[in-house]
Amino acid sequence: AFINAYNLIDGIDGLAAITGILIATVYSIIFYFTGHPYYVLVGVSLVGVLTAFLRFNFSRGRRKIFMGDSGSLVVGLILAFLSIKILVMEPYSVLVEEGYNPGNRLLLIACVLFIPVFDTLRVMILRTLNGVSPFSADRNHAHHVLLDLGFNHAKASLGLALLNILVITVYYSFCDVLSNLWLSFLVVSMYAGTFFAFSKLRNRSARRARRHTTRHSMG
Repeated sequence: AFINAYNLIDGIDGLAAITGILIATVYSIIFYFTGHPYYVLVGVSLVGVLTAFLRFNFSRGRRKIFMGDSGSLVVGLILAFLSIKILVMEPYSVLVEEGYNPGNRLLLIACVLFIPVFDTLRVMILRTLNGVSPFSADRNHAHHVLLDLGFNHAKASLGLALLNILVITVYYSFCDVLSNLWLSFLVVSMYAGTFFAFSKLRNRSARRARRHTTRHSMG
């Protein structure tokens, strides 16, 4: 599911790579502090590859390259593999003594993988509500909403990455304070709140497109 979710966000320049860099960086930090050097190496290597790729993904002309399905599926596989490793890892006693609850790992994963998971859930829910196949193509993806609002590819990609960082920061700020139940409520609320926010942005972009069409027809 996540491999395909990651593949679906590869719709504009930079988004899949920047999101992959963010996820791999967070995982590398976790593996570093829990004493898993091999997985640190995997995560850091992925960060390096994607960082080098960004230079050409944002280029123009003959130097430009795309990730494509073969790239996004492989990167998604590596990130899914690291996510599973996080879920099955033995509780690290030092972190447990500092108040970390190993039972919250699934919520941590939901926050780290926020952009691909949220975007996939959102478009599938909207397609189902509209009576079409959840696997059909449309312009309901989060990055399409931002593009329709006038963002370019770089700004849309960075904006979504900052949203993911915000979600991770909120989780980190409350993970040692709230119980598992309230922390679950917080994570669900962040998903629901972002869903509502992008619905509003989608409506705004639609109104913007209608005004542009009206002005064009009058001209």
